[in-house]
Amino acid sequence: MAAAEPSVALDGIFRLHHDWLRRWLRPQMTHAHLAEDIAAETMLRLITIAARQTIVEPRAVMTVIARRLMSDLRAKDIVRLQYAAAVAHLPPALEPSAEDRLIILEALRRIERVLRPVSAKARTAFLLSQIDGLRHAEIAERLGISVSMTRKHIAAVMQRCYQEFQDDE
Repeated sequence: MAAAEPSVALDGIFRLHHDWLRRWLRPQMTHAHLAEDIAAETMLRLITIAARQTIVEPRAVMTVIARRLMSDLRAKDIVRLQYAAAVAHLPPALEPSAEDRLIILEALRRIERVLRPVSAKARTAFLLSQIDGLRHAEIAERLGISVSMTRKHIAAVMQRCYQEFQDDE
């Protein structure tokens, strides 16, 4: 294969499918600019994939990528709204500054990203341990699992958190 072929194939995919992708996204998004942003990010990710492998069904790949991006966007919105609701109840003297809010929101997004692929029981065990301060035996009873399984779940999530946040130090 000639070296120019992948870029020609990507150009063809872009020309044939980018408008389709934007039209497909628009009804699913609250704002047209979000559909444009997701379409652009989808194309960037498609280029990354195409550099490693041949894309046989571009629209199927683009749909999967776009759905994941929309899911990520919705998860970020949920975290932002939940944080805003929690902060709204604080007295003015305890309200975090705008900078602190951004730092907290980014940390919450990262935690959400870490917890998203984890099983529901592992995620619940971790949150009950870290946020509610429950002991392993209490968590095990509440979830209907053994104490050793509770420890394994919490340890696995802690390991994921450590890997995510180790570069910050």
